[in-house]
Order: sequence, then structure tokens, then C-alpha cells
Amino acid sequence: MKKARFLLTLIACVLAINLSAQNIELTFTGDNNGQPVSMDSLIIKNVTQGGEIALYPPDLTLVLVLTGTDHKFVTNGNSMDLKQNYPNPFTDHTSIQLQMPGTGVVKFMVSNLLGQNLFSVQKNLGAGTHSLSFTPGNESCYFLSASCEGHCKTIKMLCKPGSNSSLADLRYSNQIVSMPSFKSLQILGELPFELGDELLMIGYSNLGESGMVKSPEMSQE
Repeated sequence: MKKARFLLTLIACVLAINLSAQNIELTFTGDNNGQPVSMDSLIIKNVTQGGEIALYPPDLTLVLVLTGTDHKFVTNGNSMDLKQNYPNPFTDHTSIQLQMPGTGVVKFMVSNLLGQNLFSVQKNLGAGTHSLSFTPGNESCYFLSASCEGHCKTIKMLCKPGSNSSLADLRYSNQIVSMPSFKSLQILGELPFELGDELLMIGYSNLGESGMVKSPEMSQE
């Protein structure tokens, strides 16, 4: 009897390990009263733990890696990290954050879809997280690159059609002073997630934006 109980316990443990190692795959599509809508981008935020990730077409599938409570955290403290702008797409302006591991001269370069360099600026930045503000011109898509001491990061910024007739501009806002938080960490390169966490999911298209809050428990569309 004791041996049977031990086997049942062992099977239960194996099942628990297998369940904790499963991944949840979320696939996103746009819909407007039954009509398909092409999405420009998708922002998913973990409102329980913090952290966010951006998806762009054609890959609008997010894999949530369930690793239980034994997380291995990897920081970006040894290299420059250019965060995705928010909001994206945007109309009048958008904000960008740049994380610096130390003091250095950063060169920012803005280009368009044709690969033409629109303008570039340089700024001496210290260690920490810095905030910048970007104002668009009449382009619908911009690429912002930041380079420093051999490291280069590039993000894609989408601009909604507007009445902007001025030239694009990038301005330094301020240095963000805060305690290290979960938002500045990456968990195995994925959005941090545990079962029970609530995710805020916001989709952007040329019709506007739409969002929902959900706590996924299985793969779904």
C-alpha cells in the first residue's frame, strides 16, 4: 500500500513538473464587427508583475514561458539598451527610453523606410535610464538608431497619418531616477509571466486602438 502511494505521489510530482514547464501561446488578430483588421503593432503589459513587450506584423504570436517560481533573471547592465517607443503607433509625439551602463557619447540617427538618413544628433549621457521625445514629420515610419562605443540598437516607430508638416525632431527629456524594478529585467528573454498574472493587451491599427485585460491559462487566439 505504501509503495502504491509512493508511485501515485511520484506520478503527481511528474505531472506537476510537466505542467509548470508548459508554454502558453497567444495569437492575436484584429476584428471589427466580423471584418478582419490589419494591426500595426501590439503592446502586452504584465500589470501584476510589471514589464511589457511589443509585437509587430507578421509575427503577432506571443509565447509565455512558464517556469514556476524559480526564475533566472538577466539584467541588461553591461550594454546599452534602447527601449521600444510608446505609444506606437503615435500621432503627435512618442517617448523613448535609453538605458546606459555607464557614461558615454551616444549618437542618435533617424531614417525612413527608404533608408534615407533624415538627421542625427549626439549627446553625452551618464549611467542610468534616459527619456527622449520624438516628434514626427510627414513620414509614416521611422527607424531610430542609438550607437555608443561599438554597440548599436534600432527600433521601428510607426506614425499615424496626421497634419504634421514640420520636420521630424528628437529631443532629450530627462534622466529617470528610480529604484531597480521588474521592468528593467528580462526573464529568459521573454515577458515575465506566472499563472494568475493579468496581462493588458493593446492592439493598434489605422482605425484606432483597442485593448483588453486577461489572465490566460492556456494557448488561445
